[in-house]
Amino acid sequence: MRNLLVIILMFLLIASCNSDTKESNPTLSDEKVKAGKELIEELIKLSEGGIGDTVLLAKIERFGAVLALTSNELIVLKKRGLSDRVIKKLVTGFNK
Repeated sequence: MRNLLVIILMFLLIASCNSDTKESNPTLSDEKVKAGKELIEELIKLSEGGIGDTVLLAKIERFGAVLALTSNELIVLKKRGLSDRVIKKLVTGFNK
């Protein structure tokens, strides 16, 4: 069941850059989408392994993009153990 949730989340994940980057590059490269999926997988794995928000937030900051997540995807991330703080940074990025 856990793997199914990850597969569903990865299938549904649509990554997009924040508005500043989006204006200069309206379409995401396949590499950036793949990197967004890998980031989500890694964050879930680290969170389930007991790694704290500080490390997870550093990973998101290093990624440098905002992910456009659906309500269902946000719920899955919460159920998988990511904190509200980490989920917020995935959605808003570090500019806010």
